[in-house]
Amino acid sequence: MADSFDTPPDTLYRRFETALTGVGGACHRVADIPFAAGAIENIMGGADEAIWAAPQVNETLPDLIETLQVAGVTVRYPESAAQVRDQAFGLSVARQAIAETGSVVLVERELTDRSVGLVTETHIVVCALDDLAASLDDAGATLAAVGASRGSYATLVTGPSRTADIERQLTVGVQGPARLHVIFIELPRNPARPDRQ
Repeated sequence: MADSFDTPPDTLYRRFETALTGVGGACHRVADIPFAAGAIENIMGGADEAIWAAPQVNETLPDLIETLQVAGVTVRYPESAAQVRDQAFGLSVARQAIAETGSVVLVERELTDRSVGLVTETHIVVCALDDLAASLDDAGATLAAVGASRGSYATLVTGPSRTADIERQLTVGVQGPARLHVIFIELPRNPARPDRQ
């Protein structure tokens, strides 16, 4: 399979979108941070609910958090996993996305980061378009970098949570988010990322 660097971003995005929507997720592509904030507001649909952000979103994309707050969206950060359970909206940032499977790679240093993607009802993930890889093989450097750092988790998320009982009845959202939205932002490549050289 072609390396991510040989495949145009538009092609990778279309592959990702096809794979993600095929498993019940939703995909969005925006030009910049203000449009990403607008997409998040649209997903929230004017609900009078806070969005619970993984703490690392503020570290990685502080402009997004500020833009949401200026727009009147209440952003909260969990102090424990219990605070996030069954909350309406969660916000995470992906280290990478994988076009062939429609998956996002979440790298979480803390349980509070991890809980946002595991126990909220609607999970919104933002990712730089440039961090979209063609295949799992192309994501190997990212996963190796995570494995080499102590105390971090890597979670591959593909679509909303789903499970089937003994009678083969598929149920969505029982053991995790019932809805997954991935928002790709056209951000410039970060040359400081060791896994993206």
